[in-house]
Amino acid sequence: MIEKGYADIPFPFPLIAAPDFYVEKSFSRSDLFGLFDTWSATQRYIADHGRHPAEDITAPLVAVWGENEVKTLRWKLVVKAGRPHEAPNLRR
Repeated sequence: MIEKGYADIPFPFPLIAAPDFYVEKSFSRSDLFGLFDTWSATQRYIADHGRHPAEDITAPLVAVWGENEVKTLRWKLVVKAGRPHEAPNLRR
């Protein structure tokens, strides 16, 4: 859904273009793996497959990211925005 910009989700308001928003956060390698653990998709994968999906990227990540090294990561937030006052069937 995120990769498609929530385009497949019904939205009751006329869409407007939203500015780009980004999050920047500093992570150690262990912080990053801890973040992965908070994702519901990670937990579903573990339940379905009996293993952590990050196992596939651990070795390459260790090769480029030192144990105590901190890196700043940046990712885009996806926003679907609209103007409720312009919706034809919406009463105030």
